[in-house]
Amino acid sequence: MKRPLAAALAALTLCLCLGACARSHQITQGRPYPQQMRRGTTLDIQVIRRGTSIELTNTTARSFGPSILWINGRFSNRIEGLAIGEKLDLPLRQFRDQYNERFRAGGFFATEKPELLALAELQPESGGEIFGLVVVGERE
Repeated sequence: MKRPLAAALAALTLCLCLGACARSHQITQGRPYPQQMRRGTTLDIQVIRRGTSIELTNTTARSFGPSILWINGRFSNRIEGLAIGEKLDLPLRQFRDQYNERFRAGGFFATEKPELLALAELQPESGGEIFGLVVVGERE
């Protein structure tokens, strides 16, 4: 009598495991870095790291519409725009690479050393070039 009960429990466990494996998990893929895009000039937009976020200040005489902000030639984040004189504060955890990995921003509970912010670029969605930005104060 015990043997059929054990077999039934084993079959039920197997069905539950197979059902869990059959669930689909959607993986959001990020953008690949535009290697072949034409390089524009370096803009007078300062990018300052403030702990686990960055601050951008547009001191140019030009506003930008929807754009992609790139850091370190790998991680991207879409912004709605950047007006003349506007300041944006963006959490670094929002930046993802093409494999959906986050930028290692650090912080109190971080288990790995934070990545350095070495390069920042702006890619307007309306144009065919990518512009360099001025990274201020990042040190190892």
